[in-house]
Amino acid sequence: MVQYKIRYFDIPVPKPHKRAYLKFMDVRYEGLTFLINDTITTDLNWEHSIVNQLKKVLSGELEPQGTGTNRTTLETTKDTTTIIDHFWGDETMDYFEDVVVPTKDLYDLIIWWIQKKLEVEIEADKSGLSEDELNAQSTIIDTEKLPQNDEE
Repeated sequence: MVQYKIRYFDIPVPKPHKRAYLKFMDVRYEGLTFLINDTITTDLNWEHSIVNQLKKVLSGELEPQGTGTNRTTLETTKDTTTIIDHFWGDETMDYFEDVVVPTKDLYDLIIWWIQKKLEVEIEADKSGLSEDELNAQSTIIDTEKLPQNDEE
């Protein structure tokens, strides 16, 4: 079982609004937190590329794939995807350990978060609550559907 929270922070410009992100509670999932929030949902070209790649590998249309950004490499097979941090071992950087997740669960999580993120951001803006108040109300969510690390 993986635990996560939906967390918020304020974006002051051009028009003040709330930004939502997923925070996985187990530090072993820092790579997944980074991938989902900093890579998938902030760069639409990358988002569509990774989503399409995962879908095609899952369907068998593509052979296992490797792809990456300036921060991560994803090694994707039909069964698992490994998220690798390029800065692993660099003492001057905050880095995360490799994360291995089921490819289907990762695909489902990305699709769910792309659809859910805007909804929770609109709700947060309408609430009139501050970032701190929203985060204080955020509860830990347990799910068996989200990715499980092989080392549990």
